[in-house]
Amino acid sequence: MRVKFKLVIKKDIINIIIPHFTKYSLLGFKSLQYLIWIKIVNILVLEPKRSLERDNKLDLLIKELSS
Repeated sequence: MRVKFKLVIKKDIINIIIPHFTKYSLLGFKSLQYLIWIKIVNILVLEPKRSLERDNKLDLLIKELSS
């Protein structure tokens, strides 16, 4: 069985999800994906206003996640 859900509240991501996976580390390839995901979250939090530069950074990181 596979379950998917979507979080849209940044506060929950920052205060619940990130601390959980920092305390209980992922292993293998998932840990690499998590590090990329953290970079994406940081960009979204630190640069909330959309710009071409921000979107390009996000696109590159999302492509890394897909490979």
